[in-house]
Amino acid sequence: MKVLDTNLVFAVRCRDCGKITFHSLSIFQLHEGKRMEFYCECGSLDMIVQIKNKRHILVEMPCLACDMNHNYKYSFKDIFRRRLTTICCLETGLELCFLGMEKDVRDIVDKYQEDINRLLVDLGLSY
Repeated sequence: MKVLDTNLVFAVRCRDCGKITFHSLSIFQLHEGKRMEFYCECGSLDMIVQIKNKRHILVEMPCLACDMNHNYKYSFKDIFRRRLTTICCLETGLELCFLGMEKDVRDIVDKYQEDINRLLVDLGLSY
């Protein structure tokens, strides 16, 4: 019998300082109507998460691309089936957050960091 991992990890780039922060959450921490707020180390709000109808997760986040707040709704079924969900700005398409299983989220963030570092080296900029 396979055990379902109910822990989710969000990797969010802060709108104010640009740092990527990893936030962990078990779906059992959330109850219908309860909101959880997650903050960057700089004190800026990264996102608000809550449960809707016991089947959906709602994510509200300030956007670093367009300066608006965006609201997203995902079913638990889709999140756990996909393993990795990319949350993008509704106006620009810029990737704002990765949501999913910890290994998958950390792997994609590591890949993005490697790509950015490689680009900086190719441009002759130090990092």
